[in-house]
Amino acid sequence: MLFDILWHVTPNKLPKNILTPHIPHNYMTERGFENNITPRVCLAPCIKYALRGRNQQGYLYVYSIRTDEIETLYYPTVDDVPDVDLTKEIWCLDPIVHCDFYGKIDCNNRKGKFIPFTLKNGEECTVADWEYEFVRDIDCIF
Repeated sequence: MLFDILWHVTPNKLPKNILTPHIPHNYMTERGFENNITPRVCLAPCIKYALRGRNQQGYLYVYSIRTDEIETLYYPTVDDVPDVDLTKEIWCLDPIVHCDFYGKIDCNNRKGKFIPFTLKNGEECTVADWEYEFVRDIDCIF
């Protein structure tokens, strides 16, 4: 494996730290620009690239996944994910039954730059490279 740890970000905290493959519902998959057939867990080699893959602001939960606990990784091509060169997206096609909660990040109203790329049909798109900071998440009652 190229990486010891991969990263996943999500707007929802995982109740049992289990990731199940699914087809993302977004502009790219709904219009057929991104693979909308293969269920997957989208991972990235660092948090920055995982955020680029989500391409959204808000509060997000960050999970780390040890690659020695994953049987098969798939490295999508630009035919699968047109912005893969910017997001460095890696797919796991099987459920990930153990991932570690790393923290909660705040991408709200943060500065960021927009990195352009072009779809096969010539349409111009951007990937957001948002700044973020970790926030304290208190989820217990004293």
